[in-house]
Amino acid sequence: MMYEKAVNRCVVAKGDTMENMKLNRAAVGQVVTYCAIIAAQNLFDLDRDGVERWQAELIRRSEVYTLETNVYGTPKARENLRKRTAPKMKEDFTLPVEKWPRKEWERVQLYERRSAGDLVARFFVEVMDGLGYTTEEIAAALKEIQGNFRQFLEWSKDGEYVAYYKMAQCYEQATGIEAAIDEEPGTKPIFGKEI
Repeated sequence: MMYEKAVNRCVVAKGDTMENMKLNRAAVGQVVTYCAIIAAQNLFDLDRDGVERWQAELIRRSEVYTLETNVYGTPKARENLRKRTAPKMKEDFTLPVEKWPRKEWERVQLYERRSAGDLVARFFVEVMDGLGYTTEEIAAALKEIQGNFRQFLEWSKDGEYVAYYKMAQCYEQATGIEAAIDEEPGTKPIFGKEI
């Protein structure tokens, strides 16, 4: 199925490697990041400077997490991130899924995707909290991110790069910032300019 390729573009079915899983997490994280920026612009009508400020904050939050991962290890860094964001989230963020997994390796892939999506969503919650948004506004933004990702899954039924191009077009319309698509899958980030 074509939609599986879009979300799953870097994963080899049964011969999954750690590198492919890392690329899969990065790809999903990048798509969810674009979904988050589009959601913020749609809900809060940000101008170009506002979008760039949100992007800078997302990058800063991810750098803090990376530093904590290097110092404390991934489990402790995840726990710290959850402790910081849990009071601001009405419910946990779960990426939508088009088709439920039936095989073990499909379940592992779904876990990796959802883990990457949850990570980006929690960075987004930290940014919103830092900018003074309420818990209700945060919940609405997380629902919007899920809706944007569902739309991405729908687009991916028409083909892998159709979904990426449509996501880039939405991002450009929402923000006024160009998002180029990488032409060589698996060798670079999907979007030429990574957030």
